[in-house]
Amino acid sequence: MRPKAVTSTEVQQQDTTRVQIRGAVPPNHAPPGESPPVSLIINPSRTQHFTNDSLSLSCEDQSNSTGWTVRRYTHSERVLDCSHWGSVTGSTCNISFLSTSYTGVYWCESESGENSNPVNITVHGPSGVEAPFSVLMLICSVVTASPYLLVTFILLLICYRARGSFSCYDGCVMSQSEKISVGKRLV
Repeated sequence: MRPKAVTSTEVQQQDTTRVQIRGAVPPNHAPPGESPPVSLIINPSRTQHFTNDSLSLSCEDQSNSTGWTVRRYTHSERVLDCSHWGSVTGSTCNISFLSTSYTGVYWCESESGENSNPVNITVHGPSGVEAPFSVLMLICSVVTASPYLLVTFILLLICYRARGSFSCYDGCVMSQSEKISVGKRLV
């Protein structure tokens, strides 16, 4: 026997009844015009994050009820509490290294079934600020560490750019053309 479908008019008539679909984000249970008894606090305080960032999600209780848990829903998995994907300390969930799979809807839920407002959190790939390692970054960090290294670097750069243009002849530095002309005089 198939379960009876619930229409939107039936839900409106029973707006005090909790309707929850398994595997979906629960609706906000606060009465209209009132805030929910708990708030989800995100630290750092933004909903757009990058991979390898850390994130802290806390349930800030205003009703003195206990047992708040941070939960999430992503497209790839069902509703899970923080203990499955983060580390729990009291009503706080800590995530050390975010990945794009952490994109989803997060909320706080009490043991009695009360919920905070859901928050969409998006995790993007590496930020442009975290550019791959470059020689220029290395040079800048070395130069700021020691001015003597700056002089060494400049001399190395001059030698590198001039490679093949100079040669040593009897302890003197002279250009290829001078070496050839001197060579012709010796022959």
